[in-house]
Amino acid sequence: MITLINSDYAKIGYEFVFYGGAEECERCELNKACLEGLDKGRRYRVIALREIEHPCRINEKVRVVEVEETEILGVIESRKAFAGSSIIFDSVECGNIFCKNSKYCMPEGLVNGEKYEIRETLDKLECERGKSYTLVRFKRVG
Repeated sequence: MITLINSDYAKIGYEFVFYGGAEECERCELNKACLEGLDKGRRYRVIALREIEHPCRINEKVRVVEVEETEILGVIESRKAFAGSSIIFDSVECGNIFCKNSKYCMPEGLVNGEKYEIRETLDKLECERGKSYTLVRFKRVG
């Protein structure tokens, strides 16, 4: 996918979550090149850079880059954690934002109710609620 991002962040490997365009973007002639094809709430990674830069009302300069949707780390119940299997994601909602694992319980870029493939199982994590969870690498299906 081709898009435009702030030139300061245009580096291979840079990841971002797309939250949609700003109000100023609606009047910009580069609107489609910048926003079309990106889905709100998804996490993307820059995989290639192009030499072309454009002026931008918000970011000063934007650069043409190629991006792909990334794999995302998150947790699921250990009994469901099998590499290669597909699941409908349902985030862990414990409410403890100070837990060291909370960023994996409700990770940015994973959407409840959507289908994901478990690409890799990583560490087992113990939860204060007494349940056993496994850290996995997810990739959206479809």
